[in-house]
Amino acid sequence: MNFKGNLSAKSVIGHGKLARAGVSSLMSDLTRIWPILADRRAVFAGMVALGLAASVLEAAAVSLISVLLYLSLGGGGASRLFPWIQDHFDIDLNSLFQVHFWFVCAAVVATLLLRAAAVASYGVVAVSLKSLVFHRLRLRLYQRFMFAPHEDASQASFGFITNTLQVEAPRVAELIDQLFRMPINACGAGIFFVVLLLISWPVACLTAIAGLALALLMQVSRVYLHRLGQRILALNEDLASRMLSGIQALRTIRAFGAEGREFDRFADASKSVARMAVRFAAVENVVTPSTTLAALGMIGAVVLFSHALGNGSAETLTIVALLFRLQPQIQGLQSSLTSIHGLESSLGLVVRVITEQVPAQPPARSGRTPLAPWDSIRFDNVSYRHPTSVEPTLNQLSFEIPRGLVTAIVGQSGAGKTTILNLLLRLTEPSEGAIEVDGVPLSSIDRLAWLGGVAITGQDIDVMNGTVIDNLRLGRPDLSAAEAMEALTLAGIADFIGSLPDGLETKVGERGHRLSGGQRQRIALARALAMKPRLLILDEATNAVDAKLEATILQDVRSAFPDATILIVAHRGSALSDADVVIDIAEGRVRSIHYPHQTAIA
Repeated sequence: MNFKGNLSAKSVIGHGKLARAGVSSLMSDLTRIWPILADRRAVFAGMVALGLAASVLEAAAVSLISVLLYLSLGGGGASRLFPWIQDHFDIDLNSLFQVHFWFVCAAVVATLLLRAAAVASYGVVAVSLKSLVFHRLRLRLYQRFMFAPHEDASQASFGFITNTLQVEAPRVAELIDQLFRMPINACGAGIFFVVLLLISWPVACLTAIAGLALALLMQVSRVYLHRLGQRILALNEDLASRMLSGIQALRTIRAFGAEGREFDRFADASKSVARMAVRFAAVENVVTPSTTLAALGMIGAVVLFSHALGNGSAETLTIVALLFRLQPQIQGLQSSLTSIHGLESSLGLVVRVITEQVPAQPPARSGRTPLAPWDSIRFDNVSYRHPTSVEPTLNQLSFEIPRGLVTAIVGQSGAGKTTILNLLLRLTEPSEGAIEVDGVPLSSIDRLAWLGGVAITGQDIDVMNGTVIDNLRLGRPDLSAAEAMEALTLAGIADFIGSLPDGLETKVGERGHRLSGGQRQRIALARALAMKPRLLILDEATNAVDAKLEATILQDVRSAFPDATILIVAHRGSALSDADVVIDIAEGRVRSIHYPHQTAIA
């Protein structure tokens, strides 16, 4: 899945693969999504079997009731009602039903009870499978977003991601549920049609013709529903984007007194979604009663036709009873088709995301184990060009980060500092040149083992939703409470955490919103220190605290980790005053390297 170009529902809809409609497109998408659910094929088959059993049992019960109704209305006997059976099999239906009347009644009751049990079992299995489908799709989508290449993930629309996970995935689960209902309804309709055929083949043929006409009528709404589904998909993404941006930027919005305008924009987006949902529901609700009215018209035509054939009232009423049971099956079939047409756009979107090649789990360990201890990290003519950019972000960059010293990287915004950090964190790879650790290409070193010795904290590093200790255990799941307090002490926030009623178990809130900016930064710093890294990256890590505290924290960190290499990205002079090496970056190139303390670099 390529997130480049700010992938969104609108851009996906414009993609030819999703824009086309038709049975071939639907089947292609279903074929591509099926491997995710293939291990549950037996359960799906069991669900369909239960539905078919319920249809067969209902048809059997209705057929028996029809015979009893026919006899009670003075019909000429069961043989007249089913002439085909009488003509082709040596069975005296009249004697069978008259002699065993109470047995037939008991059979009807038993059949209805069995049908009720089958329907109940089907309902439980259907709900379970629908939940399973949603769960599998949600996991696959989240996996796709989590393990996507950094260049792609960084370009993704948060509204697109949220909408796909929370709205489109359950819509696809609903589509699959409706898809499996179709053969059940079709089978039920087929069984009632066979019974009708045994009673009067001319009436059955007229019913079939009327049913085909009804199906053709339903096709008129198909394309319109598909287009509405695409429009709803795009509007839902826009609404999700506005909701997220409003929540995440609430402080900024209030600072500019823009609450009213942002609320109005959100209200407009919500109104658009509501209007489109009403329009979609209106079409569905028009189609359903229209189908019912058409079915009633069909029944009326069949009654007239039956009388024209010379059938008596008993035969005609029996046929009407069968048609009334046939009508819900046809209506259910049409309803499923209508829902599927409206959900096709969601299926196309989700399929396009989840069927790309993604790791089934975090990247496996491979390559060389990182050298320990290493002496230097060297950028050797490193260039990097973003796939969507014409100009390179880094251009033949060469410099060295010596072990055990503080190296500072400075430069204006857009100079390439963040890209350098992304390369060190293995979020992306150089377009040209190489990064070497004691002469060994970084790309050949096991990624997870390398990251086990690297920690980063800074202005763009999030505090996760959860407790304080949950955050500190992000890189070290086995971190003890004592080690956590040690890291918090180094970060200058242990006293504050200790004063809280829940201490390390204090909830920090989503994105740490219960903490001040400085407190969030220091908890993020403690999280990095808890890993006891060989390479500690401080990306504007303490710009939310005063200069004196910042200097104290840096000195304490250097004392606690004398052999660690510290890489600082900062603008404030106080943060650079303790640097042993300062590398000035401009337009993706090294402008200068100087040594404030004239430290000898090995």
